[in-house]
Amino acid sequence: MRRYGLGLGLESSRSLQAGETLLLSTPLALISHSAEELAGASPPTAAAAAASSQGVIPGEDDAGDDAEDDGAADDESGYDEGGQQYEATDTDIDQLAEQLAGSSSARTRSAAIVTASRGVAKQAALSRNLLGANLLAPLGERRAALQEMTGSKCMCLRCRDEERTDRNFQQLMAEIHEACIQQVGPDLEQAVEVDDEAAMEGLRDQLAAYCEVVDAAFSKFAVKQQTQIWLQASLFKLYELTAIASAACGAVDARLLELLAALAGEVCPGSSEHIFWARQYRNEITSDEEAYFDGALRQAEKTLLGAYQARYGKGLSRGLYKQLDAQAQQPELELEFEYE
Repeated sequence: MRRYGLGLGLESSRSLQAGETLLLSTPLALISHSAEELAGASPPTAAAAAASSQGVIPGEDDAGDDAEDDGAADDESGYDEGGQQYEATDTDIDQLAEQLAGSSSARTRSAAIVTASRGVAKQAALSRNLLGANLLAPLGERRAALQEMTGSKCMCLRCRDEERTDRNFQQLMAEIHEACIQQVGPDLEQAVEVDDEAAMEGLRDQLAAYCEVVDAAFSKFAVKQQTQIWLQASLFKLYELTAIASAACGAVDARLLELLAALAGEVCPGSSEHIFWARQYRNEITSDEEAYFDGALRQAEKTLLGAYQARYGKGLSRGLYKQLDAQAQQPELELEFEYE
């Protein structure tokens, strides 16, 4: 399908539900080694990968340990411990034959599955996330990252809509985002580390003032509801730091946690940010005894289940969801600046 001014792309021929399977690609054979192992080099460790990242580091908070354990099984890379290549034995060939003759369910577990992360209307354009957590950044930062990655300029509905926002408002958002990244974030982390209550309270008030300025700007420029949601997602760092600062001062704001989960779910459903904040919201609601009677806990559980289903598909059972949730680490929000 060709869209005027946007180039070639994919379009849905019918309405799609969130979690619906779009693509199932099953391999003919499975090879357990990585490209680095084939080259005789050890693959980078998770710690090394994390050390090269900057800012908030979304971790694999569910089933990641199992994946690492599977990958650490018997070495079938074709190299012995000394790095010398060896020939495949009859046993290796038999194992490969068994793999090829395996059941369809076994092959499906090793397949590449692409699902719809949200509902898609008929004849709507299909897209995929190339920017990861950068989707939660302002327009200029997102476009710069995509330009560097692909050499192209994003012209999706969200980017075009934000581009039409008043220039003064765009400048205000950019300045607030930069202040959060360059000044408030580092200062807050340091204040938490040394347990400086006065500094934490001052930074919390500064972030609250930023939020009030943004809310006033939404009213002043009469921003449409959908555009407001996208712009709030672009200021995700502001709301995230506000939640952390409030928790560090001993007052967790459940509404703010719900907002963070909703914003992440709007622009990058199923992401580590989506699951992390949905879990923080559910945990906070669970601590409120009245939530058992007014339906708030049921809604919070639904929010977290929806985040998991956005990642793994609508077929994720409630039982497996409970297992994933139980295995996930539960960091203390006020002391944690990385996604676990």
